[in-house]
Amino acid sequence: CSKTYLLGHLHDLQEQNGYKPLTVIHPVLTRWTAHFLAYRRLLALRPHLQLLVADDNAVANIITGPAAAKSTARTMIQRIQNDQFWQALTR
Repeated sequence: CSKTYLLGHLHDLQEQNGYKPLTVIHPVLTRWTAHFLAYRRLLALRPHLQLLVADDNAVANIITGPAAAKSTARTMIQRIQNDQFWQALTR
């Protein structure tokens, strides 16, 4: 979430496809409504996130930094590509 390139590219993808740019919402631990809204926003961002990780150039720029950051980025990319994750989130 602190990756400026990723957030900027996500913003650009949304604008190019004629959507009002949305950003990622971080839930507050003690507020269930914040979790609901964060999940709902994530579902709204799904097509753009999937387009983003389908672009090899974008992925190369996302997987940067120390080993722990690279590992986290790879895990998030796999999660975005996993249809079962999206089905579970929708449920």
